[in-house]
Amino acid sequence: MVLPKSEKDRIAGMIMQGIEHHKILERVRETSGRNRTSILEKKDIENIIAAYGLSVNQSRHSDNSTSVRLIAQDMKDAGELLYFKDQGELDPQNTEIPSEEFVLAFMKGGQQLMFSEQLKNTEKLQVCMDSTHCISQYTGFQLTSLMTY
Repeated sequence: MVLPKSEKDRIAGMIMQGIEHHKILERVRETSGRNRTSILEKKDIENIIAAYGLSVNQSRHSDNSTSVRLIAQDMKDAGELLYFKDQGELDPQNTEIPSEEFVLAFMKGGQQLMFSEQLKNTEKLQVCMDSTHCISQYTGFQLTSLMTY
């Protein structure tokens, strides 16, 4: 399914305004009915950037560590942050986590709703977990995904 040109133009406008990609995804999905734009993905935004020859910088700050802290604060403000511990910090409530470890745990609003509904409607909670590393220029970091259903 192809995105209509009018939608591509609208999304390109949001990109040029500097709206963060995740916010574009949320806005477009919320305002779309049951059509192609309702399943907009990050790759669609990347394709629009390439097709329109746009130049964007999605980094919140030139320092990656500061950028992550700003994103974590946004998640906290939105009620989506479950846990955050920056490298070099000790958490007195979780002393088993070494200071050199970085931990970021979050759950988006829709996920929270689905999770709470599942807990109400089922006797068993099924958990899937996957872990990977060496997937970016940041060496020494491991990404662990935890899904329930």
